[in-house]
Amino acid sequence: MSEPDTDTTVEALNAEETTRGAGKEGFPHGSPAPFVLGAGIFGICFGFIYPIEWIVGVPVFVAGLYLWLREYSVGEYEGGVIPEQKRQLLGVPSSYLAGLLAIVSEALLFGGAFIAWFFLAAQRGPFPTAGSPALHPLFGGLEALALVVGSAVLYWTRTGVGAGDRGRLSTGLPVAFLAGIAYLALTAVDWSSLLAAGLTPTAGAYGAGYYFVAGLHAVHVLVGLTLVSLVAYRYRARGHFDRHRFTMVRVAEAYWHFLAGISVVILLLIYVPTS
Repeated sequence: MSEPDTDTTVEALNAEETTRGAGKEGFPHGSPAPFVLGAGIFGICFGFIYPIEWIVGVPVFVAGLYLWLREYSVGEYEGGVIPEQKRQLLGVPSSYLAGLLAIVSEALLFGGAFIAWFFLAAQRGPFPTAGSPALHPLFGGLEALALVVGSAVLYWTRTGVGAGDRGRLSTGLPVAFLAGIAYLALTAVDWSSLLAAGLTPTAGAYGAGYYFVAGLHAVHVLVGLTLVSLVAYRYRARGHFDRHRFTMVRVAEAYWHFLAGISVVILLLIYVPTS
């Protein structure tokens, strides 16, 4: 099936109800969720000075994130309301644009991690250092392949939903989830062999740099699995998504493209040169 025409989708979006005014779902927004989320972020950041603050900051952050996601993903969707400020921004649905901006911020984080890796290699390298085990490009390649498969499957899923075929969610979401689990399993085996060979996170700049980059990516894959799980919950338990309203499906797809891209970069810039 072909993808829906963008103009048609936008027209359908704009045809839906828009509410305005305080106390409504339009702008200005009366939700407490952003305040709770912000308080949680403040607590987490303050925890880097006084770690005991994480006991408060992390639960508050999770609560704020839950409130905001539920309000947007369930309350507004099932109420049939698209707030005015969530329609279009720069020709793109603003909620989707927000997801893309979040992905860009994560890409910048990885950019800093790669710069740190090359700086350490230049100052303390070359990697692998003498007496340290080399990395296994086979594992790096299989890990990248798993995420590329998940990314491709979510592209297939999203194009189907956009063309009116919601049934693709039944196949695409479990396959993408299993691809993420396969990545984590391969990573666990890879790390086990490296740890057994003596490469630990405290084994100098080489070990610290590798586990930081690889661990950062693994954490983001966990986030990707959570996102896929949220899409699956909304689809299965709430009956959400149709050809006009499937923003979270689009965001999940974009996020997995990002994960797959980072895995390929890690393979080419870290695994292959240190094999």
